[in-house]
Amino acid sequence: MRAPWLLLPLLAAACGSDALSSRPLPGTALDAVGASPGGSVSAQSDRPCGYKISEDRVNFDRSTQHDEITVSITYSPQGLDISEQGVDGNHNIVMQNSTDYDSAGNLIQYTYMRNDPGYSAKATEWAAYDSFGRLVRYSEDDDGDGEVDVVTTFAYGGDGRRSSAHSARTSALFGPSANYDRYYQYDDEGRLVQTDKDVGYDGSVDELLLVHYDDAARIETRTWKNLAGKVIGNGTTNYDTEYHLGNAEDVFIRADGTDRYEYAYLDGRAMSESLTSEDIRGSDMAKSEYVWKLTYTYGRCN
Repeated sequence: MRAPWLLLPLLAAACGSDALSSRPLPGTALDAVGASPGGSVSAQSDRPCGYKISEDRVNFDRSTQHDEITVSITYSPQGLDISEQGVDGNHNIVMQNSTDYDSAGNLIQYTYMRNDPGYSAKATEWAAYDSFGRLVRYSEDDDGDGEVDVVTTFAYGGDGRRSSAHSARTSALFGPSANYDRYYQYDDEGRLVQTDKDVGYDGSVDELLLVHYDDAARIETRTWKNLAGKVIGNGTTNYDTEYHLGNAEDVFIRADGTDRYEYAYLDGRAMSESLTSEDIRGSDMAKSEYVWKLTYTYGRCN
């Protein structure tokens, strides 16, 4: 699935607390199954009725393009996001998402469809869980051809924490980078502090994620490094005095540009998230920019 919100890292939500108390931050979330924007925040006590997406492009030739989609969310009686429908400015249906869950409320299938003059896509994701409700298998059909393109399986240690993930491509849609193992490390509070990613299963650490928690300042910082030890990404998450998420940002450096993800929260509610992607053309150093922003809408839901 390559919808922008599925590229955005899922952040762990925090519970309320006495403003004067000091306690460990909740810790960054592990890799999670893909979900629609509504599905990713449906656990909030105040769920959004929908969201708006805006997309702006500045091409290498400096031509521009702007698109907007307004999306409504339908919830099940249990409060789970089961379908979403998006319309463009002319009220044409251009996006439809659907989600199925098991009896425990775990996502087991998510389908994304987009069809408008500027962009068309279809993708489906499936998830399976063990008897403890832990994610053990995640598969993706990213181009809508009915063929699974990537399968990821997860293993857990005796303490119940995720210990490793194994990803393998099953079609030619993705390159060798889709074949990797990832290993997880935790601190004494059970929070994720490091992941080691081995691309190609050759035993070397090709990408390292380090997570640091400043409990007193209520700030979480993330650093990504490549095989050579060069920093290729940085991120921060801030929490308010009630230990609600305040805002977060991740910036990734590519050889031909940068990707910046930003998240905004208010009193524990997700308000917006965005991606700003800049590409630099090597032949003449010309720049292009793509800005995607999603803003949640709250109020009286139908």
